[in-house]
Amino acid sequence: MIYPISMLSQYGRYTAFLGKRQDIKAEAKQEEADVKPKRTYRKTVDKAPDKRKTPSYSTKAMPKEKEVARKLIQEAGDDYVRMVFKLMNIRTGTTKSGEKIISEYCQPSSRYSYSDIGVDETKLIEGIAGIMGDFSLRNSSLENTGTIRYVKCDLAIGAESKIKDLSSIEYVGGSVIIESNSDEEARQKLEELNFHPRVLGKKIITIPFSPPSKRGAKKSNKLDCMA
Repeated sequence: MIYPISMLSQYGRYTAFLGKRQDIKAEAKQEEADVKPKRTYRKTVDKAPDKRKTPSYSTKAMPKEKEVARKLIQEAGDDYVRMVFKLMNIRTGTTKSGEKIISEYCQPSSRYSYSDIGVDETKLIEGIAGIMGDFSLRNSSLENTGTIRYVKCDLAIGAESKIKDLSSIEYVGGSVIIESNSDEEARQKLEELNFHPRVLGKKIITIPFSPPSKRGAKKSNKLDCMA
């Protein structure tokens, strides 16, 4: 059978994409052992049937109060990126090809965002090629993903996210978790952000949008900034 040149051209581009995706996936797996995210977790301690406690242990060390955090950033001056990574317990590394990678990315607290304390998020992701854990854009002021090419786990996008362009991302090992009114609206939003589902390792998860005035104390763990 003879195939049209246009069809062969499309097939060639598609197979080239699949090969490139496998290379990125292999690169992410290779670096996984060195740079792993340290997540916030909960542990239940049973002292007695009527005195059960569930304390929270967090690997984050950012101040709870916004003003205190802002003062820390001001005192750190131009070197605040290193301080933020340390307080957020974000581990950094370099691939064999010399690219920079980080363990995860999310906002500093559920009480305030990076922009609230004077942090320029573009500086935090400057020169970063990969994220070995989750990449949460919830409450983020980032408008694009800079040089980030791959995310090992999930990519989370909230209704309040300022993101406008995800075209740099070539591979997501987990799911895209997006706050939206419907699956169709979510796919349309991702298309507008120049993100194609074919780069996904898993699926698109839609979480119903709820206005800020109707949001209670309990939020979805999938969209929590500590996810």
